[in-house]
Amino acid sequence: QSQKIAIELDEQSLTYNELLYYAQCLSLEFLTNSNYIPGNVACQCIDRSISMFIGMLSIIMAGGSYCSLSPRDHEHRLQSLIEQTQNRRERNIRRWL
Repeated sequence: QSQKIAIELDEQSLTYNELLYYAQCLSLEFLTNSNYIPGNVACQCIDRSISMFIGMLSIIMAGGSYCSLSPRDHEHRLQSLIEQTQNRRERNIRRWL
């Protein structure tokens, strides 16, 4: 089961083992090298990609609530969405991928 394809998008794919590995690594990085507090909302601003799914899973694994933001949205809209989640800072965890 762990070698079966978990995600396939365009020309890319990840097995369940690979997805779990990358999500665990990112989750650990997120918890140890940011000011994130488990239980808070974490926003991720990224285009639809396999990295987006890794980020989503890692936020949940870190004990967070996930909020997806589109980089195509206007800056004011993004700021409004972030404020609505009562998140003080946007968490774009893409830099850790």
